[in-house]
Amino acid sequence: MDYKLTKGPQSNYEINLTVTPEEMASNKAKALKGFQKDMDVKGFRKWEVPIDMVEKNVQPAYLQLALYEEAVHQGTMQIVKENEEIKFIGNIYDLGQEEKDGNITFTYKLDIYPEVEAKDQKWEKATVEKIDDQPTDQEVNDTLANLQKQYADYQPADAVTVDTICKVAFQILDESGSEIDSGSLYVGKEEFDEFEIMNTFVGMKDGEQTQIDYTDTLPPMLQLRKTDAEWTPTHIQATVSDIRTVSLPEWTEENIKKFFGNEELKTLDELTAKVTDAITSQKKEALLMQAVEKYLGDIHTSYSITIPKTLVEEEMKSRMESLKERFGGEEGLKKYYEQIGEEEKSKMTEEIKGAAKSSLEKFFLLRNIIEKLWLEIQDADRQTPMAIESKLYDHFNK
Repeated sequence: MDYKLTKGPQSNYEINLTVTPEEMASNKAKALKGFQKDMDVKGFRKWEVPIDMVEKNVQPAYLQLALYEEAVHQGTMQIVKENEEIKFIGNIYDLGQEEKDGNITFTYKLDIYPEVEAKDQKWEKATVEKIDDQPTDQEVNDTLANLQKQYADYQPADAVTVDTICKVAFQILDESGSEIDSGSLYVGKEEFDEFEIMNTFVGMKDGEQTQIDYTDTLPPMLQLRKTDAEWTPTHIQATVSDIRTVSLPEWTEENIKKFFGNEELKTLDELTAKVTDAITSQKKEALLMQAVEKYLGDIHTSYSITIPKTLVEEEMKSRMESLKERFGGEEGLKKYYEQIGEEEKSKMTEEIKGAAKSSLEKFFLLRNIIEKLWLEIQDADRQTPMAIESKLYDHFNK
């Protein structure tokens, strides 16, 4: 069995494997045993059908295919064993064969571990920037305020005020009064403070209506969502309902225990400390990710990174599965593709493929840097989110 390895451009090798008739015949017994385990012949148990009977019952085309598969399998095992310095990965692809003078030459490709090589020394000057993960007083106060809202008491109110929350159902109409679009939203203190137009509803009672001129300066939630409207919107008909006063709870020891079910939390100071720790943890993770992403982006131009085809396809497959879940499955994604058309679908697929390749490049670049800096990584670190990024950060910010 002779073979030739030719280095390919995308972290792969093209393999030419030549098998003689004698070598092909030697694989026949193994191929027949593969058929034997599944063959059902009256009077014999599976695995016990005589080999000569197996050969008589197997279609020649199937046997020929099995011989080819066995020859390629045996040849690939030999190649991997005799070339241990080459880190082959994945399965073979682009398989073809050609027969000449009784010999069969198989051509196929096999990927190798991603190639990450430094083109210059600029990466040595780059560092992971120091981050500030300490929450501001505003962030802590906003979080405490949001917690209060989660446990607020909402009681019916007679009219809308800047301290109430209400539901507003609206219709976007054209000059003839025909509905173009519709929707609903809840309006509370944040909306009153941010959008002056929302004060139009102050003083209105449950079931009352008002009309608002349609302009491009309206808040996003009141803007026309349909892009295929045949008419021009001129005004909005809005109806107020479900008006509620918002009563925020006080941070008493009783309420803190009631809301959080934690005997260790009793005072506002203790709750504040707990909130501060939680914000710090969230900020640290987000900022650490940003800092490492920036670092990898800074050194990327100093490297040549080649990701093999099969790894890109596997990563893309994973991303496509996530996309299907977002659209409720295969049918949901299919309907979305029908809506956007073939051109947008192709563009979207290329963007996903590009993102998959970029993600893999960053992953293997990070691994390469970790090795170059001689950072000690334990098996547990590889299973712990952000553990490797944290060690890289600590290396530059001791």
